Amino acid sequence: MKKNLRIDKKYENVVFAVLMSAAMAISMTLAFTLMNTGFNQDFLQTYAKATVISFMVGLPISRIAIRFVRLVVKSLFETTQ
Repeated sequence: MKKNLRIDKKYENVVFAVLMSAAMAISMTLAFTLMNTGFNQDFLQTYAKATVISFMVGLPISRIAIRFVRLVVKSLFETTQ
């Protein structure tokens, strides 16, 4: 029997920030690590360390930025109608 995962609506911003920060940390760190060091024997260790650091920095920033970005987007669409 399969149950769907349901999360309370009040956690929407937190879940969004965590998932977006993880996606950005993983993808951007991969690109920059490959660009700066290439695929060498220490790549996975360097990539893992950099991903953890970028996630730790990105998560609090995204929690703050998400509020302002939504306000900006909302104001842009309200003024065009």
